[in-house]
Amino acid sequence: ERGYALPLKILRDTHENFIDEIRVFLEKYDKLGAKINKYIQYVEKEWR
Repeated sequence: ERGYALPLKILRDTHENFIDEIRVFLEKYDKLGAKINKYIQYVEKEWR
């Protein structure tokens, strides 16, 4: 299981009838997390 923030896990687990809509948020959360991680890696590499 991915490391979703607790509010996203609660939403996913308590509103199964809206899973398609919630999945959109989870996908966006994954993309944002990937961008943040990429930026952190860039900063760590370039600013040493």
